[in-house]
Amino acid sequence: MAVWQYLFLFSIISVLSVSKGEEHVEEVVVEEAIKVDNVHPYGAPIQADPSSPEIQRVANAAVAEYNMINKRPNFFKLVNVKTAETQVINAIKYILNVEIRRTKCKKPNAVDLESCVLGKKTLNCYFEVHFHPSDNSYKIMYTDCKK
Repeated sequence: MAVWQYLFLFSIISVLSVSKGEEHVEEVVVEEAIKVDNVHPYGAPIQADPSSPEIQRVANAAVAEYNMINKRPNFFKLVNVKTAETQVINAIKYILNVEIRRTKCKKPNAVDLESCVLGKKTLNCYFEVHFHPSDNSYKIMYTDCKK
């Protein structure tokens, strides 16, 4: 068949299907509100698992730096990470609420904190720590420790 014959046949079939008297059914669409779970604004802090190796490493680095900057005669040791958040800024910002305890080990001796016996004095600390991947360094930006 020639192309014009196919076009003619197609037009007749189209006319017949329209003229059959098929009812036009209007489709009703019910829109539901879109619900989004676990979405946070871009760049906002994100909850992190306090027991994760990454958070434990950052918390121990924060306590080590805290031991260097505080004027107390004894070292402190990490006991528990209560809450943790991460945030991407010009570095990786860690926001930690931790519990630290004074040890029996005196400064300025170089010691392995794992071998230090814990004392009774406990502090609850809020640390903001920045990690700079370019030089693999941690820096405490803010510290607030209370009994």
